[in-house]
Amino acid sequence: MARKTVRVDVPRDDRPALIKLALAIAKQHGKAGVNSPITDKVVKMTDYSTRANDAAALQTEIEDLEATLQQKVGQRDQLLGLSEGQNAQTKGTTLFETLQIRDLLLAVFRGNEEALEPWGFGVVVGSASAPKKKNTPKPI
Repeated sequence: MARKTVRVDVPRDDRPALIKLALAIAKQHGKAGVNSPITDKVVKMTDYSTRANDAAALQTEIEDLEATLQQKVGQRDQLLGLSEGQNAQTKGTTLFETLQIRDLLLAVFRGNEEALEPWGFGVVVGSASAPKKKNTPKPI
C-alpha cells in the first residue's frame, strides 16, 4: 500500500498570493466564530486580520503606483526617442538631437575630440595599426 504524502503550500515569493491566503484565513475564521480551531493562544486573529487587511490596502496602492510608474516611463521614453517605433532618426527627440549635437561638436573639434568630454560625452581615443597582409601561398 502506498504511503500518503501531503504538502500544503504557503506562497513566500508571491506577495499578492500571500495576502489573498491571509484574507481567506481571516474570513474563514470569522465564519467559524467560536468554533474556529484558531484560538488567541495560537494567533491573535484580530491582529492577524488587521495586518492582512492593511497589507491588502497597501498592495492596491502599490498596483496603482506601478500603473502610474509605467505611464511615466512611457512618457519619458517618448521624449527621449526610446519608445517602440522610435529610433535615432525620429526627429524632435532627445536622442535625435543629441546625435546632431555630437556630430556638430565632432566637426568643430576635429582632431581634438577629447574636447567633447566637458560636454558630457564619453570619449575613447585609441590607435589602430594598418591591416597586415595575409601570407597567402603563391600559385604554382
